[in-house]
Amino acid sequence: MTDPRNRLTPRRFPLQGAGLLFLVLFLYPPGPPIGSAQTAQDPLAIHLSEVANRFAATTRPAGPIEFGLLAEGDSRFVEIPIGDPRCLSIVAVSEEPSSDLDLHLYAERVEVASHTGIDHFPVVHWCPAGSPSVSLEIRMVRGSGRYAMQVFTAADPPSDRDPDLPAALSALAAQVAQGTLPAADTLRGVMGQGQEHRFQLRLAPARCYVILATGSPTVVDLDLLLSDAGGTVLDADEADDATPVLRRCMEEEPAGPFTLIARMAAGYGEYAILVLGN
Repeated sequence: MTDPRNRLTPRRFPLQGAGLLFLVLFLYPPGPPIGSAQTAQDPLAIHLSEVANRFAATTRPAGPIEFGLLAEGDSRFVEIPIGDPRCLSIVAVSEEPSSDLDLHLYAERVEVASHTGIDHFPVVHWCPAGSPSVSLEIRMVRGSGRYAMQVFTAADPPSDRDPDLPAALSALAAQVAQGTLPAADTLRGVMGQGQEHRFQLRLAPARCYVILATGSPTVVDLDLLLSDAGGTVLDADEADDATPVLRRCMEEEPAGPFTLIARMAAGYGEYAILVLGN
């Protein structure tokens, strides 16, 4: 997706000038000075730390907490400095639990990660190659008010946190895909609720496949979808569970490459996907 900062038109309050500024500051006073003692006691900063402990537990802060104000429909763009190539986890929270706050991460003006679930505590993870120019769009889809955001880094991808996943994946394969063999490397990643990851698959003609996945204990509902080169969904498992399974037999001349979509419908955490063939 192309960086949309040139097409966004912020919505405006009916008030303008000093009247608008007074109203916004009265209703949503800005956060305390960064690094002050009040920051640690700010309920919004405390909530952000709680979310970071759940979604980015193996990372460390790359900078201070940043506070801001957004009206419904508005966006703010933040430049994210990249030093040595490392993995990023960006956590944001809005003050109003009924609001919907989204994150879109761009590298060289191309979207590389996003969190568009209907919640007020979005998280995105991304591991850059090299040191690209990176920007973050913070978008208030519903509601208005204060938000807090912080960038975290890790030397390694956050997808190696759950050592029990390979065994759980093997147990699932033994249960639902007997007589098959691995046809590709295991795919692993970390997602927050509402996120999805896409993978390109090369599937051989005249061969049947089983694609299965499972997640860490915090994953509640994980979905899998397989689509062809034209975007037509060939198979999908969107049941309310964390162990989706796809079965597909390819034609003599399949219209590949194929796209496998992993979607975190509910919960958060690490997942692993296994592609098996006959």
